[in-house]
Amino acid sequence: MLLFDRFTLTAKPSHFVLLDWGAGRVTTIRDFLFAGYAVEAIDWSRL
Repeated sequence: MLLFDRFTLTAKPSHFVLLDWGAGRVTTIRDFLFAGYAVEAIDWSRL
């Protein structure tokens, strides 16, 4: 899940969250809010 800062006018996400699913429910949540280096390294696109 890509998250954008509504107070800046950039098209780039401010951070992202990875959700893992299993048996119809979320099993793991990995939040990269404080890992700016991770946003720099991802290859992303809007759907």
